[in-house]
Amino acid sequence: MVILVSLLAIIFSAFFLREQVKPYRLITAIAPEHPLRKNYETFVHDYDDENKLYISLHTGRETPWAESIQAIKKIRQELLTIRFVNDVFDLTSAQYPKAVGPHFKLESFLAVDGTLKPESAGYLDNQLFQGMYVNQERNAFLLTVVLQTNFDRRLSKNILAEIYSILEQHNTKSSYTYHILGDLYQQTQFQLEIQKSNLQVLPVFILLILLSFYFFFRSWGVAASALFIIGMSYLGTVLFIAWWEKSLSPLASMSLFFVFVIATSDLVHYFSALQKEGESGGAKIFWPCFMTSITTFIGLASLLFSEIVPVFNFGLYCCCGTVVAFLSTFYFLPTLIKVFNVKIPPLKSNRYLRQPHLLYKYIRPRRWKIVATYFILGILSIASLSRLTFQDSFLEVFTKDHPLTKSVQAFKQDFGFAGNLELLLLGDSEKLESPQEQKLLQDLDLELRALENVTGIASTTVIRQFMQATTPSEQGDFENSLRAMRDSGLFKNLFPFFKNQLRWIVRLRSLNSQEIDKTCSQIRGILEQPKYAGHFRHEITGYTKVRLGVMVMIFESFYFSLLLTVLGIYLSFVVYYKSFRLALLAMVPNLFPLVAMYGVAAYFDVPIDYNLVILNSAVLGIGVDDTIHFLHYLLHTNDRTKNESRVKRSLYAMYAPMTRSTYLFFCAFPTFFLTDFRLFHNIAIFLMIGLFLALLSDMVFNPAFLLILRDGKFLRKKISLSS
Repeated sequence: MVILVSLLAIIFSAFFLREQVKPYRLITAIAPEHPLRKNYETFVHDYDDENKLYISLHTGRETPWAESIQAIKKIRQELLTIRFVNDVFDLTSAQYPKAVGPHFKLESFLAVDGTLKPESAGYLDNQLFQGMYVNQERNAFLLTVVLQTNFDRRLSKNILAEIYSILEQHNTKSSYTYHILGDLYQQTQFQLEIQKSNLQVLPVFILLILLSFYFFFRSWGVAASALFIIGMSYLGTVLFIAWWEKSLSPLASMSLFFVFVIATSDLVHYFSALQKEGESGGAKIFWPCFMTSITTFIGLASLLFSEIVPVFNFGLYCCCGTVVAFLSTFYFLPTLIKVFNVKIPPLKSNRYLRQPHLLYKYIRPRRWKIVATYFILGILSIASLSRLTFQDSFLEVFTKDHPLTKSVQAFKQDFGFAGNLELLLLGDSEKLESPQEQKLLQDLDLELRALENVTGIASTTVIRQFMQATTPSEQGDFENSLRAMRDSGLFKNLFPFFKNQLRWIVRLRSLNSQEIDKTCSQIRGILEQPKYAGHFRHEITGYTKVRLGVMVMIFESFYFSLLLTVLGIYLSFVVYYKSFRLALLAMVPNLFPLVAMYGVAAYFDVPIDYNLVILNSAVLGIGVDDTIHFLHYLLHTNDRTKNESRVKRSLYAMYAPMTRSTYLFFCAFPTFFLTDFRLFHNIAIFLMIGLFLALLSDMVFNPAFLLILRDGKFLRKKISLSS
């Protein structure tokens, strides 16, 4: 009955969140009043650039040109019948401008029979149209689907489903592969993957936890009770998310799994205490579990100072789950155990005595070597941190087989770019139109194209160069024809002179955050030269710039949140142990895992994912749990007992709960690999390594270091919060 209620609560929560999930917009990661968000929203309002989908059709070399054109025509006609689709731009409907005296006319690239016109064939490789409709090999075509402004984004899945249906239908008639890209597509893929992670990973996660508790305590009653408490913590966090965010971002989804971890840790120690000492054991474990909840809360609460909204929410949700888990464990679980008369069989196997005995026999004669090794490794790791590098590629956040990853690779291969930077040149419209200014803009165009990460630029300068090369005319007539084009709105997405600005679309080869940051710095360096700075101002904006800004803010908050966590946990130790020295002793083994992980990564030149830095505080907050329990037991032994005996008894007593909790984490975290989120995979690896090193520190370094200390006031001081 208890298991059924728990499962129903968790299943209800998962399906409830499924209905709440909306397409994830990266811009919502930034506070509404932040300048970066305001600039981006102004840009989107002016250029309506967020509602486009790009479809790549790769036909292959053997497909006849006429067959490809015919297929594109039919696809375009059917795409236009989809609700909320405003227009579709492709080669079959594309036209290029041609000056006619002071006026201009539009010419189609294709003849009536679908073949390329002789005079227009070369124009497709011009800077203005290169990669806009077809690639240079003429075997991949690009269709741009423009959606209506301000449509309900909850319908994104339906729109994409109709597009998929049309493409699949034609794919059975013609042999081609298709890929989709665009902000809306990326947001929808995030939405679908979040739903998948909750509905597919969650059942496996629950099953593993249920079986693990039964394996530990040989009681289905214990397993059911643990699952019920975890379900309450999960449900409480879900309800809080629904009230606070009214949606579910990737990090909010991850916070639910963190709540599982947090609740599980206390339950393992609680049931281990009951198994060993009965009801009195549950009372004795209250204060150390309270302390572990405090340190976990501190580590996660440090994220509340982040400017990134999802990071703030992640910390908030985990803090909420921590409180619910602790209260449920110590104020509801005892009643549940009594009502259902849950029995915990005593330990029959002596492995929890034999294994710590062998471990102690290994540590005792080698205690000096172990402590020296730890400090040497720590110093070497710190020395290596200067070489540490970070990486991130937003469009490669999923596995290699994921549709979004395949789309990114296809667009890179066929059209030579994966995304854009938006460069706005600000100044007086009349001045920007002058011949002197145009010469300056041509020089700027050449300098920007020479940058390593830039594959092309769409700008009014390119339009001018195209017109001059294709239809030479008198300068006066040429300028008049350009004004006529501007007034007609033909290139309104590039030069809306009502805003006194020019828009340059800078196409990028790589969307790696470090490459984008380098490119932005190079662009700013060029534009800040006296040659350009005195003529116009500039602003770099767009979706790619927003993503870079988010990554930078995450990284900048890393040091502050980590420092805040270390300081907060240390002060809480000082209050709890009433000793600065003992608090310092408790901190040393828990700083080692983070330092060692980053040090090894730096030494072997393994870059760290930007998103993982938010977990540092969480790992430290959770990792200190075993240290707290170990020292609590040590300080509650008889004061007259020799130091060596106290360490030995503490290791024997805490070996079972410490190894059980870590074992459970190692069973549960691999379920993250059932999702296509590479971030979730990295988080699983990061947490397993971090928590394993924390366990190793508590079970090897702590006893070795304590054995070195002489009997004295350092360890004779008892905790005033006695059970």
